[in-house]
Amino acid sequence: MGERVLHVDGMNLFIRNFVVIPVTNDDGEHFGGTFGFLRSLRAMVQTFKPTVVAISWEGTSAGLRRKNLLKEYKANRGKRIWTRGSVKAFDFITEQEKKDNFKMQIQRLDEYLDVFPFKVFKLPFVEADDIIAEYVNKAPSDDHVIYSMDADYHQLIGSNTVCYNGVSRQLWSHDSFVKKHGFLPHNYIFIKCILGDKSDNIPGMYGYGEKTAIKLFPTLATETVNDITDFEELVKHEYHNNAHTKSQTTKIKEVIDNWDMIMLNYQLMQLHDVNISFQDKQSVKELFIDGDVNKFDRVQLRKLFLEDKLASQVKHFESWVTPFSHLQR
Repeated sequence: MGERVLHVDGMNLFIRNFVVIPVTNDDGEHFGGTFGFLRSLRAMVQTFKPTVVAISWEGTSAGLRRKNLLKEYKANRGKRIWTRGSVKAFDFITEQEKKDNFKMQIQRLDEYLDVFPFKVFKLPFVEADDIIAEYVNKAPSDDHVIYSMDADYHQLIGSNTVCYNGVSRQLWSHDSFVKKHGFLPHNYIFIKCILGDKSDNIPGMYGYGEKTAIKLFPTLATETVNDITDFEELVKHEYHNNAHTKSQTTKIKEVIDNWDMIMLNYQLMQLHDVNISFQDKQSVKELFIDGDVNKFDRVQLRKLFLEDKLASQVKHFESWVTPFSHLQR
């Protein structure tokens, strides 16, 4: 019998909570990132009842491979949180105070996660989405719930894999994705190759949307396209398909003419066969898929809450930690 794995994109969840969760300790110090992260996890464990919680973090110099392909990749991502008014949960006096608090909270979160019965992982140069995708791809018999606001993970949705967005509170399954978007989630990567991704500074083609792409390439709605080579054949086939109008044929020709960009976007965004080293793939398998969880140290957890003066946020400690108990095996 397979596991039910709750995958957490660590930095994605931490930043979201840091920005919007107005939790302070008894001294009035902002702790929304750390405590909000734990509170969100608790809610997800209660909702999905996983047998494993796997938290993936960006490693040192994560994204370097993609930045070598496209120097503008995520160029603005790190700057957004430091802009004025970006943190809605707390009124920091200075930008430096905000940065110091952010650093303190994320370091403190590491200490909290060490006492929970989770699998926590990061690899140098490797992004969290590659780690999560490798786990999902190599453990197809498990049930996977990916908890992230990043839509890139939607290409991994399948019979055993769903995605949950904590902001919209939307659970994306295969059926709900097809109903909303009109094409198979596995083929989402090919749509993204055409549209690009503004949030990551990945260029796309002007005048194209999901509906346009499906009209041009209706096969994406009904058949699984394996890789970029198969997609190229599909594009060429549709270009010679007399069923298209003249304007549609022109748009397909534009895709062909921009194929270098399509190929680059595929390398940047595809998660079906992640481009990390064999050694890194083995590390994911050894720790995440085969490795044991941390020991659940309730005594140390209570101590951390007291040290950080967060006890008022956890008034009934034993009740608060109960949802995590079944993860300790």
